[in-house]
Parts: sequence; structure tokens; C-alpha cells
Amino acid sequence: MYDATCRLNVTSVHGNAVCIDVNDHSELKPNQIDGIKAHFYALSHYKHLRECAEEGKRCTFAEVIENVNKMKEMIREVILSGVNAVHDTPYPFMTKFVIETALAVRKHPPILITSERDPVKWSARRAETHSIAIICRRYFTFDSEPSSMGMYDAFDMDNCVELASRQSPQPLMYSQVFASYRQLISEADGNQTKLDQITEFNRIAIYNYQTIVRTVYPLVYAIDMFERDQPATELTIAQEIEREIISSSKISNATRAALQAARVHVIEKKIRNRSSRGMPHRFIKPIVRTMHGSRPFSKI
Repeated sequence: MYDATCRLNVTSVHGNAVCIDVNDHSELKPNQIDGIKAHFYALSHYKHLRECAEEGKRCTFAEVIENVNKMKEMIREVILSGVNAVHDTPYPFMTKFVIETALAVRKHPPILITSERDPVKWSARRAETHSIAIICRRYFTFDSEPSSMGMYDAFDMDNCVELASRQSPQPLMYSQVFASYRQLISEADGNQTKLDQITEFNRIAIYNYQTIVRTVYPLVYAIDMFERDQPATELTIAQEIEREIISSSKISNATRAALQAARVHVIEKKIRNRSSRGMPHRFIKPIVRTMHGSRPFSKI
């Protein structure tokens, strides 16, 4: 999906990857630099929260509130900037906030595209392949009723903190609010019933999340890449998104005008993605180096 929005000539971010059609830093606009920095700051605050789930860490609830609020502040800066497509962590964990903020600051609804999976297949592998991912602990409580789970609350960090803040007394520690799959599996201690519960909670959580995205938010394009007859390439996805943008009744005239002004269209040649696995691409490093005090980038 990241590669597809890049192919649509849209400045995009995804983890440590940034796609922008320039050859040199001198071509970057100030608002693009601000957006890239804000994205990496938002990512660093999420990473700090994720680190709190590591064995031996004792983060407080006050630290949780501080990091979530700073992450929201940085996400808002991304939305205000020259970055026009955001993918993956931390944005899906703040979906409601991202949608509402985009609508408030850009004055027209954002275009939402999403990859989907069969909930049963997804839940069977999620805890195994993404063991350090964060979820809201209140919806993954052993021996509780799965039906008590909210529509998208299990993956909504902002809502999870808000609900915890209303408790009396308030939680004192991170571990009372968030948990990683690794933590939950450790707490199950080999109990198959509890391990099955984690999978079932996951199934309900992703089903609810995908349902509300389809029914409440202005969803324009959805794809299950695992259920297609032919492999989905970045070009085919980009072309499909472009067709949906042209034909969808969910896109307002104001949004169409903004897309035209931004020259959003499928380009013939792939933009030189500023992407890499692990640490940021060498094109991005000089920008990230200026982020003093940002812990995850101290080794760059």
C-alpha cells in the first residue's frame, strides 16, 4: 500500500521509509521536512511505549499519558505538513484521532485505503509474528467475555488511555493499561485455554476494527492481498486506487480538487523510494540527525 501511494505521486511515510519525488535535500520544502521529522518523532513515542512491555521495564501510567499525548501532537504535525499518505504504525493505533484531525485541519475528509485479512487467519498468526505489538489490556483479560470488547477499542491507544484515566483509582503502571502479545503469552504460562482466548480476542478485535472502518469512516479502497487470484503489485494497486478515486461517490468535490492540485495520478516510472529495512535510508538520515533528544535515532 505504501509503494502504491508512492506510485500515485503522493509523499508517503511507512515506518523508517519515506517516499518523495526529489533528488536532493535542497529540493525539499520546509513543510515536507517538518512532516518527515514529525513522523519519526511519532514513531519514536510509539517505540518507547512498546519498549515498556519488555521484561524488567517498569514504566508508569504518567509516562504512558505523556507519550500518547506527544504522539498525538506529532501525528497532528504530520497531517498539517507536506506528507500526504501515512501507513502502518503508529497510525492504525490512532485511527479515530487521525481521521478526526485530518478532517479538522484539512477541512475535507481524508481518503482511507486499507488492507484486510480474514479475521480467523489473521488472529491465528498475529501474536506469533508480531509478538511485540501493543494492545489494550482491558480487552484481553483472561476469563472475561469476548462480547465486552468495543468496536475498535482493542487497537485504539488513545481510547485505551482515556478509559484508564476515568478509572477510580487510576492505574499506576503501564502494565495495567497496555500489554504486548509476548506478555500475554507469558502470562498464559502454557495454559491452552488462555492461549486460545488470546486468539479469539484477536479475531473479534480485527473483525470489529475492519467492520467499523468499512461502515463509519469514508473508506474508498480495501484489498485482501492474500485472497486474490493474481499477486497484487504496487502498480496494479495504484491503478485500482486511482479508478476508485475517480468513480467513488464518497469523495467530495473539495477532496477531488485537492487531489488534482497535488497532481495525484499513476506515474509511469517508480519514484526512487527513500526506503530501507531497519534504520532509515541514507537520504533520510541527515534529517533525522537534527532530531536532538529522540532516543531511537541516537546511533545514526
